[in-house]
Amino acid sequence: TCPGVDVAPLREALAQGGAAERAAALRSLKERKALPAALAEFQTEAWPLAVRIASVESMDERPRLLRIALRNADPRLRSAAAGVILGGDEPPRANEIVELLAAADFVLVQAAAEAAAEHPDPAIEKPLLTTLARKDLPRAAAIATVRALDALYATGRLPHPNPDAKAAIRRWLAVPELVTASHRLAATLSLDLPKVRHPERALP
Repeated sequence: TCPGVDVAPLREALAQGGAAERAAALRSLKERKALPAALAEFQTEAWPLAVRIASVESMDERPRLLRIALRNADPRLRSAAAGVILGGDEPPRANEIVELLAAADFVLVQAAAEAAAEHPDPAIEKPLLTTLARKDLPRAAAIATVRALDALYATGRLPHPNPDAKAAIRRWLAVPELVTASHRLAATLSLDLPKVRHPERALP
């Protein structure tokens, strides 16, 4: 607990307040380094959703956050946990991004790909290509994945792209949202940019 800070009113709000008051109390207690020891208790279904989300967002244990993001039944708690991992004060680690890229929840896959673009790492290239090869991958997640690969190759930290990169990326070069990245990727991978007569029919 931060010295000189009275957290008794916050603990009272946590014990007796409504859902919004309890959620706000948890966040304030986190700022004051005075969270209850049994924080996980506030993530059970006995508590209102706002409290459960606040509890997840107040956690610092990254392995537990990753388990929640990948395995929790509630997509809102999964997103909350992934948000802490990918957008918290501490940058996401490569292994965390890799795990989230393989998630069944495509909201998390897209978030992980966007984080990979912001934190390019050679260790993530193959998982990004594996993600791009998923047959059920939504368009938005695929675009985020291609952008992450573009950001990685732009760093120059890879001696040469993975041999699978050409086949994985080629079909996305005609996507309008990727026009800038497409020119860089085509040059990096020695690919010809596609000539599209009817762009509206050529989108993957």
